[in-house]
This record gives sequence, C-alpha cells and structure tokens, in this order.
Amino acid sequence: MRREAFWFVALVLACGFAIASSAGARSAVAYATHAAATNDAVSAARRAQAASGLPRGVPYASNTDPVSILSVTLSSQYVTRGETVSAVVVTTSNAAALTARTGTIRVWLDRPAFGIFTGKRKVPWWAPSGSHLVTFTAVRTDGATAEYTLSVRVR
Repeated sequence: MRREAFWFVALVLACGFAIASSAGARSAVAYATHAAATNDAVSAARRAQAASGLPRGVPYASNTDPVSILSVTLSSQYVTRGETVSAVVVTTSNAAALTARTGTIRVWLDRPAFGIFTGKRKVPWWAPSGSHLVTFTAVRTDGATAEYTLSVRVR
C-alpha cells in the first residue's frame, strides 16, 4: 500500500469518516473495513466462548437441544486384569451426567467442566478375558439420553 493511502486509511479509522480521493484509497478503506469486521467477528466469537465458560471443543447446547456424545478417549482398548484404565468423554454442554456400563457394572464419571467427563477405574482381577462392550450414556437434566458404545479387549 502506498504511503498516501496508508495515511488516508489511518485518518479514516481515527476520525470515523471516509472521503476517498482515489481508487487506491477506496480499496485500502474497503480492505481495512473488511479486516476490522473480520477481526471483530473473531474477537466476538472468542469473547462469547470465554464468557460461556465452556472448554474448547465443547459446543453450547440449551436444555431443549439433544444431548450428544462427541468423543470417547480411552487410555487403551487392550487392557489386562488389575490395570487402571482412564477415559475422557466430550459431550455437548447440556449433559448433566455420564455413566459407563459393561455387563451389569455401571460407574459414574466425574465432570470437571461442562461437557467434559473423566474417569479412572481399575480392571477387576476377576474380569473374564475377551472383548467387552462398554456403553457410555450421557444424561440431560430432563432424562433424555445419548449413548456411545465401543469394544474393549481384556487379556
């Protein structure tokens, strides 16, 4: 950008008015306006996320929106008896609780932040070897649920 156009843009932004004397100055003003609007939109989105208090990756959902499990991360899908297995589950922000179930055993996971659930459990010594389905169930405050099932192999 030419030095004259730069100073013109600086004057326009500082004073809040635009009197474009050339095509170059008009395009510089248009570019500066677009950049300012884009930066404002990005800043507004960041401020909204910070104000909502939600961790990154957790979408906001009202109490009437469907609850959803977005991801489940296990420390390992191949475990041995006596080993400690940890899980991190990301849900929508409206999930009030989350359980993990295999067979008849059900455990609650902790919620350190909205939409983030963590748990750590020791595999029982009496767990039969082979593949087992683990079902994670997210529960909304009114009782609506969402499930996510994966397979874990006990050696």
